[in-house]
Amino acid sequence: MKLAVIGGSITEGAAASSQSKRYANLFQSWLSSQFPGSAWQLVNAGVGATGSDYGALRVKKAVLDSHPDLVVVEFAVNDADLNHYGDFYEGLIRQVLADPGQPAIILLFMMDSRGGNRQDWQSVFGAHYNLPMVSYRDAVWPEIQLGHL
Repeated sequence: MKLAVIGGSITEGAAASSQSKRYANLFQSWLSSQFPGSAWQLVNAGVGATGSDYGALRVKKAVLDSHPDLVVVEFAVNDADLNHYGDFYEGLIRQVLADPGQPAIILLFMMDSRGGNRQDWQSVFGAHYNLPMVSYRDAVWPEIQLGHL
């Protein structure tokens, strides 16, 4: 089985204390533990300081050409507004959905140090295409604001 992730520096693993602590590697390890009969390979197509505009241009070569079974898309921090990035974000999603290998897709919404992200408009595409979405911000930011984390 193959897991592919595409996004910016968070996906690439910036600020992770080690390669094994990147969210992509942790997710790969979790998948392996949940499905012990399958060996999950990881394709990390994260590139720092990039948004879905660049992601849409390179998703075929960097992700789809590796024939993934599952693709995680995370540009919630690096994309700016819907007017500039909306077409690129949707285009990236549509390329994954149109791939002959029919990989599953998850939209992931991380956050910046102030709790900001673009989940408000990116989740509209997720809802439109009936895709699973995971919000790190919704799960963690309230705990940070309360001083629990």
